[in-house]
Amino acid sequence: MAVLAIAVAGAALGKAIGLTASLGFMVGSMAGNMLFAPRQRGQNIDGPRLGDLRVQSSSYGQMIPIVFGTMRIAGNVIWSTPIKETVIRTRAAGGGKGGRSRGATTTTYRYSVSLAVSLCEGPITGVTTIWANGRVIYNASASATAAELIASNRSAAQIAFYTGSEMQLPDPTMQAHLGAANVPAYRGQAYVVFEDLELEPFGNAIPNLTFEVSTGGAAEVAREVTAPTPPAGFNFLRGFAQDRGAIDKLRMIARTQAFEFTTFELLGGALAPVASFTLPSDQMMTGAQTANADQPFLLSQDAFPPIHISLWDIRGARLFRVPRPVGMGAFIVASIEGDQVFLAGNASAPFQVHAWVRSEYRGATANLGAQILALDTTGTFLYALLHTDPVTVARIRRATLIHEATITPTPAIGGHPRGILRAISDNEFWLGRDGTIRRMDGAGAHATVFTTAPSFGGVGGTGDWSESTISVRSGQALIVRQTTGSATEPRPRVFLLSSVLSHGAAPLGSVVAALCARAGLAAGDTATGALTSMVHGYTIAQQTTVRAALESLQRAYLFDAVESDNVIRFVPRGGSPVATIPGEDLGAREDTQEPPPPLEITRTEEATLPTAVNVVYASRSAAYQQGSQQARRTATQSREVATVELPLALTDDEARQIADRLLYDAWTARTNYRFSTSRRYARLEPTDLVRVEVEGATHTLRIVRKEEGRPGLIRFEGVAELASVYTQTAPGGSGPADTATLALSGPTSLHLLDIPLLRDQDEGAGIYVAAAGFTPHWSGTTIHKSDDAGASYAPVLTLHAAATIGTANTVLPTYAGGNTFDEASTVEVTVQDGELVSVDRANVLADANALLLGDEIVQYRTADLVAPRRYRLSGLLRGRRGTEWAMSTHAVGERAILLDADLRRLVAASAEIGLQRLFRAPAFSETVQETLAIAFTNTGQGLSPYAPAHLGAGRNAAGDVIIRWTRRTRIDGAWRDHVDAALGEVDESYDVEIWDPAFTTLRRTLTTSTPTATYTQAQATTDGGALVSYGVRVFQRSATVGRGRPLQGVISG
Repeated sequence: MAVLAIAVAGAALGKAIGLTASLGFMVGSMAGNMLFAPRQRGQNIDGPRLGDLRVQSSSYGQMIPIVFGTMRIAGNVIWSTPIKETVIRTRAAGGGKGGRSRGATTTTYRYSVSLAVSLCEGPITGVTTIWANGRVIYNASASATAAELIASNRSAAQIAFYTGSEMQLPDPTMQAHLGAANVPAYRGQAYVVFEDLELEPFGNAIPNLTFEVSTGGAAEVAREVTAPTPPAGFNFLRGFAQDRGAIDKLRMIARTQAFEFTTFELLGGALAPVASFTLPSDQMMTGAQTANADQPFLLSQDAFPPIHISLWDIRGARLFRVPRPVGMGAFIVASIEGDQVFLAGNASAPFQVHAWVRSEYRGATANLGAQILALDTTGTFLYALLHTDPVTVARIRRATLIHEATITPTPAIGGHPRGILRAISDNEFWLGRDGTIRRMDGAGAHATVFTTAPSFGGVGGTGDWSESTISVRSGQALIVRQTTGSATEPRPRVFLLSSVLSHGAAPLGSVVAALCARAGLAAGDTATGALTSMVHGYTIAQQTTVRAALESLQRAYLFDAVESDNVIRFVPRGGSPVATIPGEDLGAREDTQEPPPPLEITRTEEATLPTAVNVVYASRSAAYQQGSQQARRTATQSREVATVELPLALTDDEARQIADRLLYDAWTARTNYRFSTSRRYARLEPTDLVRVEVEGATHTLRIVRKEEGRPGLIRFEGVAELASVYTQTAPGGSGPADTATLALSGPTSLHLLDIPLLRDQDEGAGIYVAAAGFTPHWSGTTIHKSDDAGASYAPVLTLHAAATIGTANTVLPTYAGGNTFDEASTVEVTVQDGELVSVDRANVLADANALLLGDEIVQYRTADLVAPRRYRLSGLLRGRRGTEWAMSTHAVGERAILLDADLRRLVAASAEIGLQRLFRAPAFSETVQETLAIAFTNTGQGLSPYAPAHLGAGRNAAGDVIIRWTRRTRIDGAWRDHVDAALGEVDESYDVEIWDPAFTTLRRTLTTSTPTATYTQAQATTDGGALVSYGVRVFQRSATVGRGRPLQGVISG
């Protein structure tokens, strides 16, 4: 007797969808029993379920999931540190007048945790995506954008991936906490370790972590990062510089024609100026270089003899100045490693590399035999690209400057007068030549990693790399080709090279074979080659039998299994008939039996069949979230609905077509057949498709049971088969697609505002802080401050809300109308993000719509949107908060910052006034070290008195000049009847300068404690004689910062 080793889909679903057919489960051989162990009485066994994949756990004895293809799974936390609390304390200073009293201390807390999460059995290819509470925090899939790959590389700095190989070693983070001898390697088990995972984005709790695990292949892709056209008036330097400290920190140096330089940071298409400087006029710029250090540098030499060579950082600070060695030409290349500098510039022999340590000359190499086109260093060696044909690279030992070897690429690479070189390690460097980037080892073996498109163009022909740079870090490379400044190539071309993982799929036959092997079957015990469908993702995440695991696959892909000659053959449905049995061959019987009907046909009652089948699955288009597709039959009396839960990754169309197949197969297979033949058809087995012809009708059926009796009698059982059941094409109903992406956050646009007080409660020596991102996905920053010239940094303020920051597009004219609305002037500004709104006059008078424009604080009534993110402001109140002095200082490009609730106050001690401090503002996804330091000196403008008003003068009876003015206050200045404005200072004190009317000669300085001063005739005589008129400047004094802004005018004497 032979039967199906796995029952047909319709019968196997009997309980679920109400079919009465039950073919049983009978395998007689040892192989069959090994694979399909008989169920014991009272034993319940569940197959794999979709719900097993979604929620992270931490428990002993939990099954390690088995993954085929690519699937999203929840891990099991196998180790974790206690949640670590970091305390951040900041002390407010400057309480009271003058900011001299001690303020309150603000304490904030940050939380992090280190943990290891077990994923599944290994080996796997890797993890393509990680979600934390449903938010993408890592994406290395083949569909990832350049921004996502860069952000993932940044995230991966704190994640260790273990693929479950038999060679993997214990994790160092776990060893540091538990001891080296106490941490297993978990070989054969894929897992990840997070080091100091920040918990603030997840509500200060360990998030639910899920992972897309792939057993597919790895590839290296190139993604172009869109680089903007240079700002008006700037041209990027040819051979510009890039920071090697972080792959996503691309810093480019541009200049005007007047040797004025600005360093721009490019990230996600945003171009942000981070530093500006001007080189001395006696310098001739040789070029920009990429250093091995954290920052790039400019290279220049003196315009006139004696010639010195200078290196400058991206803020214009001179790093190094030495005499140019005798014989060194004007074409100079350089490399920096720590405090060592290497220069080469010989256009003719001898071709040498010269070395310095802290400006002290160390010597030079021997003649390398050819012009040196590029230099780069590693920990041990200095590599020099030589102008030879074919290309050669000299390897020089840094410590001794000895030329140890000349590396000739194999196969040879043709010579070219230009090229780039980037040393990665002592035995690896990257070479750019003739438009191709190659990775090369110390023996010269190389492989191409990047080739430019024909449209790349440039100096020296298509694909020229002379004005390019390469940065390689943590498995990613950034390749940049500089602009030529021409109309056809106005901007740089930036390419990111990164390894990605494909969404691997496994052949159904290999999945079935692997499951059979887990049951102890040898390779020759099964035949799975006919199962050619691709399984995109399948996971077994709970303990089950191999039979139950196979039944889940059988429901989705409709195949059967039969034991034949001690081999279990797996056969897909939908094949062609293998035999046609005519009516005369039917009805075989024993001699003593009555003649049976040629073909016995029965039909299952309609009421027991399903009217609908629901397929629940992991949707590939919705980040593996649970999806459901339904197939429904309308013309039926049945009310049965079946739900099939598949732990498979499917598209919506695939799931709908599975539902259709299961529904139509159940209705087709309701027709059952019984017939008998002679041994003429002994070759037929269960799973075979046959045609049976009887009484002029042809029946197509699939054999599900075969029983051989005496004498040569064979009885068959089958079910109806319809080929169209297996060719479903209906599209699935699509739910919301998963649009979650990994945002590249940063950099931060930080503005430290040394401006007058905006609120009375801000009294003290602090400053205001405005911060926003240059990219749309900026989520905040923690500002760090250094009081020791950059030796150490401490966090001082965390900002989550982005301020509205922009620049002026036009020049705001000056205004002489005093404290009235300037209805004639307008100014246009462009904001990075946010919006400007119009308000009525009453709201403006109530302090709404305050804007810092350059150094003047203005208020605006009307904001008209004239272009995307560009506004024309009108109905202006000018010179607010004592800033009337700045009305004549406006220029295009000056800062425009909305002074609203998103502005924060950073407290400071009055002792810091006048001292330079360094600040860094890393976005939440950045480290402190990878951001640029901003030098800032707090001059205490918040404590500086306003300029007095209403200058007047007259003479007394003695002929002395009496000078009068009205004081102003910087705090508590609200209008109150019958009460003078608050003083706002510890005491009232003024300096009065007496000048000639042209303000060229200072005659005398008077001091007074009242808003009046007397310039006597005797003083005037002493000062050179009385004048018809005098220039006067009046300063109110602060006990903390001294003089405020002056009131200036000419009085009649």
